[in-house]
Amino acid sequence: MGKYVHKNIHSQTERAGREVAELNVQPDHVHLLVKVPPKISISSLIGKVKAKTAVQVSKSFRI
Repeated sequence: MGKYVHKNIHSQTERAGREVAELNVQPDHVHLLVKVPPKISISSLIGKVKAKTAVQVSKSFRI
């Protein structure tokens, strides 16, 4: 599941046109560092990435 989350987060940030600087997936949380220009809302970007990743993980692993 960790590899799936890692791949999914990279995919989501690339679609948003942003670059992942660091990503560390732990069993119960994720550390994520993304390069974001000042004009972009960090909270909205991360909210979208988290929401889409959560839905896809839920569908794939039937959580």
